[in-house]
Amino acid sequence: MKHKVIINLPDCKIERYQEQQRECYDTWIPEVRNLGVEVIKSVSMEDLDSEYYLDGDSLFCRCTDKLDRNFTLKRYYFLKWALENREFDYVFVTSFDTFVHPLRFLNLISWHLDHPEVEASGDIWPRVGFNPWIDQVIKMDQSDYPWNLSLSGGSGFLLNRRSVSAIVENYSPEKYTQFRDFSDDEIFSYILKENGIDLWYHANIVTGSPQNIYWDDSNGLGVPRIDQEGGHFLAAQSPLDGNMREIFNNLKTK
Repeated sequence: MKHKVIINLPDCKIERYQEQQRECYDTWIPEVRNLGVEVIKSVSMEDLDSEYYLDGDSLFCRCTDKLDRNFTLKRYYFLKWALENREFDYVFVTSFDTFVHPLRFLNLISWHLDHPEVEASGDIWPRVGFNPWIDQVIKMDQSDYPWNLSLSGGSGFLLNRRSVSAIVENYSPEKYTQFRDFSDDEIFSYILKENGIDLWYHANIVTGSPQNIYWDDSNGLGVPRIDQEGGHFLAAQSPLDGNMREIFNNLKTK
């Protein structure tokens, strides 16, 4: 594999989130690992002596499982670990309700390597009239919007090394209190904006699925599914928990 990429997912000990993890480990995670992608799960350990500690594929982080600033800390410690311990081209920060298509994901990384100007990408929110059925990439000028844009509504976002470095160097739990504590994608987007790094909307990563569209679908567009007609360009999609095994089997038979 000509590129180096790491996927990060946050652990949570609540049972319904544990079932999401089992779905991912039963379906797409072994496949991307077989293709050479490193997958790291961030696990909270409040009494850890250091900021982080890697054991196998589990990155223990000095934080709790609470859905507050600890969630953003869990993301931050992964980015800091990656920057300090790995040579990588991109990291993909996502969650266990996201299904990743292994081959399309590698194609997505290859596309980014061919377009180095795209340093931070995802399904930029709030959605500003984009059609989820169209495969497109759009540079977002954050100065055009009175609000702060967000890298992702939950499906995940890709960052190159310069973007990761900007976040690691500037984030601290005491800063950016104008955002919701758990909104890591909003906070990180703001840091990138402050450091002159553009956000890019990439339709290959979509937040929203037929089971939960997430946005006001006043035009009745709906949203494609990664294993069905119209979803052929999707590399990562959420939420698909509860459907991953079906999706995985569908893709295997095509």
